Amino acid sequence: MTFLPIDENTPLKFTFTQFDIENNWDYLYIYNGPNTTATQFPGSPFTGTYSPGTITSTHPTGAITFRFTSDYSVVKSGWIANFITVGNLACNITANPEEICQGGYSLLNCNVSGGTGNYNFNWSPASSLSNPNVQNPIATPNETTTYTVTINDGATTISDNYTLVVHELPPVNLGEDVTVCETETVTLDATTPNAVSYLWTPGGYTTAVIQVDTTGVGIASVTYTCQVTDVYGCVGQDDITITFKSCVGINEISDNISMLVYPNPAKIC
Repeated sequence: MTFLPIDENTPLKFTFTQFDIENNWDYLYIYNGPNTTATQFPGSPFTGTYSPGTITSTHPTGAITFRFTSDYSVVKSGWIANFITVGNLACNITANPEEICQGGYSLLNCNVSGGTGNYNFNWSPASSLSNPNVQNPIATPNETTTYTVTINDGATTISDNYTLVVHELPPVNLGEDVTVCETETVTLDATTPNAVSYLWTPGGYTTAVIQVDTTGVGIASVTYTCQVTDVYGCVGQDDITITFKSCVGINEISDNISMLVYPNPAKIC
C-alpha cells in the first residue's frame, strides 16, 4: 500500500502509536518512496513490538509504501499509525532583544517549520555565538553583525539571515584628573550626545553639569563618576579625580621667576 501526498512539496510523516505483531513471523516493510523498489527505512522490516516510531519521507514524491506479510498462525493487536503532510521547510529568525549595546547579548532563534522535522542548524559567523549548531544560540557581537543560519532536514537545505544591531556605549569624557586650591570650585561637564539621563557619584546629581568644592571633602582627593544612559538604553561612564590642596600665601608660581628689590642696597628698619 502506497501513500502519496497531494503536493510533492509536502512529504508524508507517519507516527506509530501501537505496534504488536507476531515476532519473527509477521513483518512490516516500509519503503521511503512510491513503491517497493525504494530504499527501506532504517530498521525495516519491523516485527514483534519493535515499533518504527516516527518516519518522514525524504523521497522527491513525498510518498511512503508499506508491505505487510504474515503467516496467519497467531493473531496480535497489529499496528496503528497517524500521518500528516509536512509543509515546506521554512525559518524565521527572531532576536531577544532585537538590538543590543556593546557588551550585551541577544538570544537568536530560528523559528523553523515544515520539512521532515529532523533539523540540523549551522550559524555563521560563529565566533560571537555560544554554539553555532543549535536552534537558539546566544550572540555577543561587539559590532552590528548579520548572522546567517543554514537548516538541513535531510531532504532540503534552506537559509535565512538576521542583522543584529549593536549600539556603541555613550562616549562620556570628564577630562584629566586635576589638582586645585581648597578655595576653588570645579565645574564638571558630562554632556553626551543622545543622553537621556545622568547619575553622579558621590552626590547623586542627575544633571549633565555639576560644580564641586571642598564641602564634605576637605583637603583631600575625591573621585567623581558620571553614569550616562542614552536613547538606546546603553550606559557609559567616566571618572575624574580632583585633589584639593592647601594654598597658603603667595600662589605657587612656575620656576624661572626672579624677584628684584629696589633700591639696592635696601635698608630695612
